[in-house]
Amino acid sequence: MERPTATSSSKGRRSRRRGLIGDVVLGSADQLPFEDGEFDILLAFDSMDHWPSRAGGLREVVRVLRAEGLFAVVKDGGLPGSPKARSEVASLCEKQGLREVRCNDIRKGDVRFAFWLFEKRAVTG
Repeated sequence: MERPTATSSSKGRRSRRRGLIGDVVLGSADQLPFEDGEFDILLAFDSMDHWPSRAGGLREVVRVLRAEGLFAVVKDGGLPGSPKARSEVASLCEKQGLREVRCNDIRKGDVRFAFWLFEKRAVTG
C-alpha cells in the first residue's frame, strides 16, 4: 500500500503526531507536483473557493487522476443556494472531463456541508 500524501505542512505535522504515515507536498491546485494518472481518488475539502483558477485546478485534477478515478469535493456551508450556482460547479467539472456521480447537502444541527463526487470519464478510442 502506498503512503498517502497531504498538501499542507500543518496537516502533515498533525498526522505524524497521531501516528499516521504520509508525505507532505506543498503545491498549487493549478500546478500539482504529481505524475499523470498517479491517484485513484482526490479530495478537495473546502478549498476550491481558494484555488487560483478553478478551471486550471480541475484540469490538474483530471491530469493526475487515473482513468475512472474519483474526485470528492466537500464545501463548508452546504450547496450553493440556487440551482444555477449548483449547476455551475457541475458544469465546470463536466467540461474538464468529470462526470457527477453524487451531490448531497449534509446537515447536522447548525453544521452544513455540500458533498460532490465526480468520476473521471474513461477515454475511449
